[in-house]
Amino acid sequence: MKNLAYHFFIILLIVSSSLSYSQIPKWVNYNTSNSGLPNNYINLITIDKFNNKWIGTEKGLVKFDGTNWTVFNTSNSGLTDNTIYSIAIDSANNKWIGTYKGLAKFDGTNWIVYNSSNSGLPDDYITTIIIDSTNNKWCGTMEGYFVKFNDTSRIVDYSKKLGRDFQYAIDKIGNIWAGGYASLFKFDGTNWTDYHEIISIMNMNMIINSISIDDAGNKWLATNKGLAKYNDTTLFIFTESNSPLIYGIHNLINTISMDHAGNKWVGANYGLFKFDGTNWTVYNTSNSLLLNNWITSIAFDKAGNKWIGTNLGLTVFNENGVVTGVQEKPDAAVSSYSLSQSYPNPFNPSTIISYEIKTAEFVTLKVYDILGREVSTLVNSYQNAGVHKVNFNASSLASGVYIYRISAGSKLSESRKMILIR
Repeated sequence: MKNLAYHFFIILLIVSSSLSYSQIPKWVNYNTSNSGLPNNYINLITIDKFNNKWIGTEKGLVKFDGTNWTVFNTSNSGLTDNTIYSIAIDSANNKWIGTYKGLAKFDGTNWIVYNSSNSGLPDDYITTIIIDSTNNKWCGTMEGYFVKFNDTSRIVDYSKKLGRDFQYAIDKIGNIWAGGYASLFKFDGTNWTDYHEIISIMNMNMIINSISIDDAGNKWLATNKGLAKYNDTTLFIFTESNSPLIYGIHNLINTISMDHAGNKWVGANYGLFKFDGTNWTVYNTSNSLLLNNWITSIAFDKAGNKWIGTNLGLTVFNENGVVTGVQEKPDAAVSSYSLSQSYPNPFNPSTIISYEIKTAEFVTLKVYDILGREVSTLVNSYQNAGVHKVNFNASSLASGVYIYRISAGSKLSESRKMILIR
């Protein structure tokens, strides 16, 4: 009889949790009417290591920590212009911001602006910023200069004048790839290689709007003519015959980004597209809650949310339900040992488990079914002090209640429940 009552309780728990899970939205929209955004045209989105979103608009720089919106503009900060063209974040969490009136550095408190009069920048219009593994800032300017900038000697190299409005990406061995008007270059730190002849196969009037490089080293090119992939040997073009993408004039691909699982997310002037290497999924205003089909930028946070910039505001999308208010603390701010409730909960099929450790410890994090059988070991290693987040994917498990348990030396031993709903 006790056993029957126990199982009835578990069923009630799953059913009641199912109702709350169904209420977690997959789409959340922000614009000037319901948020702190000062303008609805989103130029770009960058996410720092503490999960803050930095949003470039036509009317200033915006920080969103999951709860609070903070707007930086020429009236309340060191910015010299309100139109934000590029944002990059270095290893010290400094924000580097490109405007048409110079390059701004923001450390969270202080602002420094570099321009052609105080730094050696060849011109003030900064269109692109990327940061390499040694913390050099590589800046593209509207006049076509590609310059290397470091914190010690400021401008140290005028490297090359490529052309107006080039886009850049760094591969995993440190090569810089630059794309612009009918051009693709590779810079290995010393030499430039010109791939103009390869790109001209696509179209002599092609303009590369965005470059993203996958783990296999393939270069994915978002252009004004469509999407292409270059594997150092062959240029593969996506057309109507092999994808839902349209190839040709006015079929603008604005941006391409890759999520933590390697899926390609393509933003066009006619919708959002996900490509897992085999299958395509199409999202637009007719089949989703996207604010608009003109996609300007895409970024991914640690909770699996996709942050999608449009010309009518900001959309957040998560197939498993948008996870809001997830913000990490700096390591210095961690003053305790704790295990947080997984989020989302209930979940299907994945959830984020967060915990804090005040000092470096050997940590184990395991998941058990309701009968106490171990189903997964998520962490089994020595970890530094700080906030840690682990993704638990239960796609191979049945619906039910699961228990996750952490042990961090002798300082922390705690368990919590989570519910998988199919």
